[in-house]
Amino acid sequence: MPNYSELVRFLIAPLLDSEESVSVDCEQLNNCQRIWVRIAVKSNDKGRVYGRGGRNLKAIHTILSATAKGANQSLYLDVYGGENTEDNAKTISRRSAPPKPRN
Repeated sequence: MPNYSELVRFLIAPLLDSEESVSVDCEQLNNCQRIWVRIAVKSNDKGRVYGRGGRNLKAIHTILSATAKGANQSLYLDVYGGENTEDNAKTISRRSAPPKPRN
């Protein structure tokens, strides 16, 4: 049976500032036929884990799903991240500003 915790850590580690900012929990259900992977990251690394439009997260999910399928298992992935409303407000206000015209 694959070690999903180590696989997730291997895939996510290059995206993080420090490896301590991620927590991975794997739960096996129905006689190891279903695997539930929960990933928790700190708010400052959440954007890097998701990637643009969720590309990084989709790639991680694809790799985990292919690994599970090879072991005749189904996989569910949940990602949790800290919320910092002050940082989110700053990001939204910068992005919502209209572009400056060129001279």
